[in-house]
Amino acid sequence: MQTRPSTEETGVFPVAVTSRVGEAVPSAGRRRRSGRRRLLVALVAVVALGAAFVGGRSSVPRSPTTTEISALAVTECPTTYGSYTSGPTRYPARIALELPVAVASQLAFYSDATRSLQPVLGPAGWTCTVGVGADGTTGVDLVPPPSSTTGAAAAQPGASTDESVIVLSAASCQGCIYSEVCPYVRTAAQQLGFFEVTCPTARPPAEQITWLTGSPSSGQPAKDTVLFDDPPGVKGSGDGSGGTNPSQGVFIYRYDGPSKNRLNDGFSKETCTLPAGEGPLCTAIVGNFVDGNWLLAN
Repeated sequence: MQTRPSTEETGVFPVAVTSRVGEAVPSAGRRRRSGRRRLLVALVAVVALGAAFVGGRSSVPRSPTTTEISALAVTECPTTYGSYTSGPTRYPARIALELPVAVASQLAFYSDATRSLQPVLGPAGWTCTVGVGADGTTGVDLVPPPSSTTGAAAAQPGASTDESVIVLSAASCQGCIYSEVCPYVRTAAQQLGFFEVTCPTARPPAEQITWLTGSPSSGQPAKDTVLFDDPPGVKGSGDGSGGTNPSQGVFIYRYDGPSKNRLNDGFSKETCTLPAGEGPLCTAIVGNFVDGNWLLAN
């Protein structure tokens, strides 16, 4: 699991984030490699090009006057553990990053009950839960609080707003990883030892994908980062997709090879499902997830 240096409880944790043009913004004393900057530029550009496909979502505004440094609260989420116990606090109560002014006040970070888990960016004020399995598989679910339901949905008790941010990381569960990546990475069966196992999932034709790094026939090591867009009504890669709102997200797949340190192998995925008009929020959320390489070794 990826860790970062701890800071004082009331301090601001310096992290790289998506800038107005999709570049990683280095913290003081730290520079990102140019390859990472090009990756985030590609991410935002792809989201912008996919706006028509996913119901008119627009990319984050790129005007040089539209960003600000915001210190976002880190919410401590109720957490369940398998054989693990909660770790010591590694992250501060607030994290500073640069965001478009239009969305900065609408975002917050979410971690586990002790802030030992690498925080996930999401809409502010949402309800969150974290689960850490016995094999290290980790999930974070963010959904709007019941009081935020409006319109026709509010008239029905228990009605869903069809909005969520869902995050998953799997390291030890090779079968879990295979079922997630096999529709996209043709070499995954050979890499993960599932030679005679038919891929249990399929990618719907209406789903749009873009390879930010890697390829469908990645060799060893494999470092694949794949952006996906699922339009309303299409159940695709996105956890939470298939409803009335579009979903956009990304998965990151790492495989160093059978003779390498398998601790560097793994899979992380994030899906952001929001109304079409709130695309800039998803753009910021997914961009931060990619930049942080969530729970994977760099």
